[in-house]
Amino acid sequence: MNPTARHRIEPWWIQLGIFSAFMVPVLLFFGILTGGLDDQETCGIRHQQHYDREYRKAHPEHAGRNIFPLSNKCNADYDMVPFWMNPAVVGFALLAVGAFTVPPLRDRTRRKHPGGPRAADL
Repeated sequence: MNPTARHRIEPWWIQLGIFSAFMVPVLLFFGILTGGLDDQETCGIRHQQHYDREYRKAHPEHAGRNIFPLSNKCNADYDMVPFWMNPAVVGFALLAVGAFTVPPLRDRTRRKHPGGPRAADL
């Protein structure tokens, strides 16, 4: 391999990285706004749940616009943020980082061992 030749990253790595990086803020935006503008009305009308003001005062970490982990509880038993939202945010963030770091790292290792693995390495 010519040492001045540049490695061409496959387009699907770039697409995967861009899509994943785009999905993180989108999921955060929708997770933060799950309660709408008025949490009490959203709990009652949209989710058919009792709005417990005392619980939300006692647990401010579950009552409001948390960036991460996403949580907006109507009461002790019901969270308006879907259960899959937090793992999806983490998964897309890791996927974005991986898509932008794996190809260059893979290229570096190929340059160090141009003939592939040797029999002694196996």
